[in-house]
Amino acid sequence: MTALLYLLVFSFYLSFSFVVCFAVQENGYRYSFAYYKRYGAGEGYTALVCFLVSLSLAYILHTSVWWGIGGVFAVGCYVLFRTFASRKKKRKLTPRLLRTALLSCVLNVGIACFCYYLGLRISIHKIVTALLFSFPVLAVYPCALLSICILSPLERKIGNNYIAKAQKKLSVNSHAVRIAVTGSFGKTTVKNFLASFLRKTGSVFVTPNSYNTPQGIARAINERYAGEDFVIMEFGARRKGDIRELCQRYAPKVGVITGVCEQHLSTFKTLTAVMQTKGELYEEITKAHGDTFFSSDDKRACELYEKCVGKKYYCGIARSDAPLAVEWINTDALGNTVRLTCGNLSETIALAVYGKHMVRDFALAACVASTLGVSLTDILLVAKDLRSPPHRMEVTRLPHCTVIDDSYNANEVGAEEALNVLSRFSGRKVVVTPGLVEMGKRTESANCRLGEKIGEVCDFALISARENAHAIEIGMKTAGFTQENYRVIGNGDSLANAVKEITKNGDTVLFLNDLPDGYK
Repeated sequence: MTALLYLLVFSFYLSFSFVVCFAVQENGYRYSFAYYKRYGAGEGYTALVCFLVSLSLAYILHTSVWWGIGGVFAVGCYVLFRTFASRKKKRKLTPRLLRTALLSCVLNVGIACFCYYLGLRISIHKIVTALLFSFPVLAVYPCALLSICILSPLERKIGNNYIAKAQKKLSVNSHAVRIAVTGSFGKTTVKNFLASFLRKTGSVFVTPNSYNTPQGIARAINERYAGEDFVIMEFGARRKGDIRELCQRYAPKVGVITGVCEQHLSTFKTLTAVMQTKGELYEEITKAHGDTFFSSDDKRACELYEKCVGKKYYCGIARSDAPLAVEWINTDALGNTVRLTCGNLSETIALAVYGKHMVRDFALAACVASTLGVSLTDILLVAKDLRSPPHRMEVTRLPHCTVIDDSYNANEVGAEEALNVLSRFSGRKVVVTPGLVEMGKRTESANCRLGEKIGEVCDFALISARENAHAIEIGMKTAGFTQENYRVIGNGDSLANAVKEITKNGDTVLFLNDLPDGYK
């Protein structure tokens, strides 16, 4: 019986360590107590329940304290299973996560053994003994963070070796044009559009999905690069210096800045820090005597353009001095109509992408491609078949309703444009959104403005994050929404069921912004 209980102890700490380390992985293995506090709400609840159950059973039963231990781990394992099963995103069991979780488990078991020894050897009240037995459950978070600290030298060495391997692989084709795309929004769309254009003049390697960190880019290169003529990389950042580090490791010669907004303020803290970090791209490109392209449709990108002293280009809608001029004519429920002009050649085409912000991304990508040697004829040929990247203003017409999937949009600019597109569709308009996240002190005001826009455009709203619900409600009510026009609900199955319940024939449903697992 004792051996079985010890096995339960080890199994519990191992599973708990994995769940917490998934949160660590989500945050890039950084030390952020505020992040873990928010992300680990479910796991923190688990620890509290286990603690109270252990004490309660030991007190109520007045028998062996092992009843308390058995209860704490039985309840803990159940809540852990529920917490893990509710995760929306598929977790990856990487070697780093395995190392971190196993070390965290060893540390937890060590603490547990020490506490159990004290509880069994020292003759004290059973309540105090139960408390000693429960204490290690509350130490899981510190153990996970301590594991990161202990393993950081090893992980740094492994990471540097992995990146060095990617750098060596890139050097196989010394003539390849390396292109870096950064910005607070539009990075993936511009990257994908640009890759489609450049395939008309040569082979193209593009980092998949949102692989935009040093390790993510290195992984993509090591697994997929085969000496292509163009290398297009998406550069992401959460802190000052991140873009500079990426430039120094992957040495791009062409830079593209899509725009800057108040995104990731939970880590950047200020818009000035965001601007300075995005500006690191043109600073490093200038040192390398390369070219930097700025979106003329974003005022903060224009500010960075003015500061750049290297070779630079303005690109955007109705920018007549751009290498390739793109004029936006109109947008409707079928897409956008634009006119492209290059020298004496001009042509009007229909783009099957939705929202004026998609035209801005198209104009920026087309301008870069034109400068790199793609002809207007080829750009027009590709443009007619362009589609939005997955989960970015992706329109699907179903028999009973129309779905606009903009779930990978997480910024104010894109949110407003998505709602503008929704307003052009017929039928009842429904939005499903958790609101805007990771905006630091501006989260409440930004969600209040989002609520106002929802109230102006939509007939019904499902708010899927209780953290942002109050601010969104204030905005919606300002625009005339009543309690009958919206519902606040949690994520997971309950949200899916709610969408089915409220959707009617002929509706247009906009899924705006994905819901991070840390938000409830």
